[in-house]
Amino acid sequence: MSSNEKSPDGYQSYLEKLWKDRINLPKQADANSEFGTKVSLLKYMLAEGESEKARLLALLEEEEGELARLEAEAEQERSIRQAAQARLSMLEDTLTKNLRKPWLPVRDALVRRLSYWAAGLVEPISERRAVRFRNSANKRNPRRYMSSDRVAQTAPIVDDNLPMDEYSQQTRTILKRYFPSDLVKPLTPLHMQVGSAALVRNRLKAAPKSMALPQSGPLAFSIVTPFFAHIGFFADCAKSIAALAAKTAQPFEWVMVNDDPSIANDTLLNSIPKAIHDRVRVVSDGKNHGITRALDRGISTAANTWIVLLDCDDMLESDALDALSSAIEEAPECRYFSSLMIDIDDKGKELRRRRAHHELVDAFEAGMVGGHMIAFRRDLYEDLGGFDPRFSGVQDYDFLLRAAAREQIRRIPRHLYRYRWHSNTQSVSRIARQEQLTNAVRTAFLNETMGLVAKRVMRPALPDCPEIFCVMRTQGNRIDLLAAALESVRAQALPTTPCIVVHGDRETVDFVRQQLPAELSEEHCDRPAIILQAGELDRRRGYPCNVALDHLKANASRYDLLCFLDDDDHFLPDFAERLTRLIKLTGVDMAYGMANALPKNGEPYVQHEPRPWHSILAGNFITFNGFLVRVDAVLEAGVTFAEDMHYLEDHDFLVQLLGAGVRAVPLTEVVSEYRLIGDGNAWDKQDPKHFRSCARKVRQRAEEAARTLSRDTFWADILAFPAQDRSAFDEVEVGLLLRSRDMLK
Repeated sequence: MSSNEKSPDGYQSYLEKLWKDRINLPKQADANSEFGTKVSLLKYMLAEGESEKARLLALLEEEEGELARLEAEAEQERSIRQAAQARLSMLEDTLTKNLRKPWLPVRDALVRRLSYWAAGLVEPISERRAVRFRNSANKRNPRRYMSSDRVAQTAPIVDDNLPMDEYSQQTRTILKRYFPSDLVKPLTPLHMQVGSAALVRNRLKAAPKSMALPQSGPLAFSIVTPFFAHIGFFADCAKSIAALAAKTAQPFEWVMVNDDPSIANDTLLNSIPKAIHDRVRVVSDGKNHGITRALDRGISTAANTWIVLLDCDDMLESDALDALSSAIEEAPECRYFSSLMIDIDDKGKELRRRRAHHELVDAFEAGMVGGHMIAFRRDLYEDLGGFDPRFSGVQDYDFLLRAAAREQIRRIPRHLYRYRWHSNTQSVSRIARQEQLTNAVRTAFLNETMGLVAKRVMRPALPDCPEIFCVMRTQGNRIDLLAAALESVRAQALPTTPCIVVHGDRETVDFVRQQLPAELSEEHCDRPAIILQAGELDRRRGYPCNVALDHLKANASRYDLLCFLDDDDHFLPDFAERLTRLIKLTGVDMAYGMANALPKNGEPYVQHEPRPWHSILAGNFITFNGFLVRVDAVLEAGVTFAEDMHYLEDHDFLVQLLGAGVRAVPLTEVVSEYRLIGDGNAWDKQDPKHFRSCARKVRQRAEEAARTLSRDTFWADILAFPAQDRSAFDEVEVGLLLRSRDMLK
């Protein structure tokens, strides 16, 4: 037997080994599978580790970027501080020069006025030179040194170095003690910048005497006090009523409305001297309703004809009712009286006796000059519908304005009321809210009492998904830009049909048609591009638009909204959606937004901020591609584009819309963009003589439109404008608004 041959015993052991290996195959397979799982798990953990490493590196890079941003902000803060210091130094230098040469401010004022005059004179010739004149005037603005927002916000309310009389010193003490040191006077509402205060003053001056019958029978008063939170000051309030009761023979009651669930009625009664308990009634349901509802409850509970309001932390003078009774006897037809008042601190110490700086007819502009002691007859309260719950906190100011507009009111020239200043005073603790509510009262007064609201023209509601007709004018020489403009139309969320009007010959029209994307052909889309020819080449820029309007008139039933687009401009993706939503929400005929100007070099910027619609009379601020208007409103107005104007034809069209009564509202967001490559957007025109001619035609059109409008529509437009959503109006913009106002009858 050779060495390579196995003996039977060897075969036996070999076979047994093979059998054992066969039996162990599942275990080996499991082991292999487990090993593969472990390898996969390790690979996953390795990948996860790499991912975590990448995340940490990205986080580190982000932190480094944040550090760089913070360093940049710190550098910016340093620059702002340095700029502020430079302004202060400049101001000091200017003041020093002015003291040495007192005629300098006069010269600056004269040059400033001449610059504005020159700007208006040359504007029809060259807008660029007009801007230079306005910039020259702005450089001489005496407020320029405080133009930085950061400087203005930290400016002190009063200057300690200014000499002042005793009254001014008292006023400064109140401001420094009870108001934040960085308090800034809020921006004047837009309607007040263009003269609403004078409008209201004239209305209040013209108020008639009350037609109500004089009160019959003896006088009797109900003092109504809503209570909330000021238990520490309430005892002084109660003592003042006790002193009044001891001195006056006038019959009165004191109605306490407990609006503070945390204070029991017995606690209030215990703070009131027992000598006047028989005059006191406490009204409470254990809930807090707010000051307006509390006053309403107290007045409805009052037993007497005359109501006198007293806050729970303030005080009445002991002769208040006697003085009020005398005033009523002198003017029995008057149903509203107020008085002068005394300012006191939280200790009751007198701070100031307020002067009558303003007449009651100045209340719209000056604020609550008709209080704090307010006394009125119940029938006046009922005639006015009580206090307005929308203005809780300034409900007395709203009531004053409505009363003064209805009939003549009076102020007793005596200090009959003590007004307490403390950290929780409504006027101090909620300054911003008070200012907002005060302005809301003014707006509501103009809208509701004076009737300055836009008259709505009833039109059919727009469908859920309105059809838009987009007029696009081109000369066929900027195909690449036209393609980009078309792409922006196709990107709109609402169905928009492009109507391309080619201002050229048939060959140009065929060329444009050949260059259009196949997606816009009838075979590939539901709303194929409409291509029209404006073949009369001697007509100007308005002509292609009129060709499109003629087509729209013939197919008016197919479209709901109209917009315009030049071949070098484009819409942002949500142009149609946002403006359509605004039209639906407000029920107007047209919505306009902001547009970015795209210079050849540099970043986009907004060239024109939105203004109220009526200011289109004095100057254009709405771009050709920045508005969306109802088709039925345009066709009803019967407006067309001027075909003899190379410039300002869009401004002329908008003025016609306004004159026809089309109502428009702004959207203070960017909805489109236009390139600064054409002659129309250049400061210096290629044909300045023709530009001046176009400007004259637009002014004539504006004068014609103004004759069809009224100042009431102007004021309604001003009141509806969201001035808080844009930067403050500068002098030039306010001047344009005033010019528009003065054009109206």
